[in-house]
Amino acid sequence: IIMRAIQVTRIIPEEGPALDDLKVSTVPAPVCGSSSIEVRVKAAGTNFYDVLMLQGKYQHKPPLPFIPGSEFSGIVSKVGKNVLNSGFNVGDHVLGSSLVGAYAEIIVTSPAQLSHMPKGMTFEEASMFRSASCTSWAGMVVRAKVQPGEFVLVHAAAGGVGLTAVQIAKSLGAIVIGTVGSDRKAAIVREAGADYVINYTTNKHFAPKIKEITKGRGADVIYD
Repeated sequence: IIMRAIQVTRIIPEEGPALDDLKVSTVPAPVCGSSSIEVRVKAAGTNFYDVLMLQGKYQHKPPLPFIPGSEFSGIVSKVGKNVLNSGFNVGDHVLGSSLVGAYAEIIVTSPAQLSHMPKGMTFEEASMFRSASCTSWAGMVVRAKVQPGEFVLVHAAAGGVGLTAVQIAKSLGAIVIGTVGSDRKAAIVREAGADYVINYTTNKHFAPKIKEITKGRGADVIYD
């Protein structure tokens, strides 16, 4: 089977032009093994480590040429015979992650790397969900064990991880303070649920403001 995919044929210099080096090519599709699941990709996200990988700066350095892309959503098209009881069936809408290979029409991965898409979520939304949300979930729930009523300070709150941190902290009952670099970003963070937002470009020394908000207590959790 032949598929279309974006291939990287050389390490891209930091100064670019990066897009000129990302070529859509026709390549053989990956083979779905007996313990794997094949997904027809509908959308793929872009994370910071995807960019680092293109520049040869990430700890995982795939051999050239390679298909980039670490996060995707799509429809299950094949299920290997050894994973028929994995909970995934042909036709399921899924989201997933992989070190590489998402910028293609077909990706093959293990059931452990997949999740069913929540109802009402679009393929585009699902393709950006897993990495940022799981990172923030691990930080807020597993590590910080955020409790209702605690003050949670989220730095760079308008980024992908920052926004999910705001949303998860609010869902846990925390009082959320976000820091951002512009008024436009401040509006986005407020819409995500933050109780207080500080623009650090106009309020560079914001520690006293945080003390004021928390009535001298300070933040219980700082997410940087």
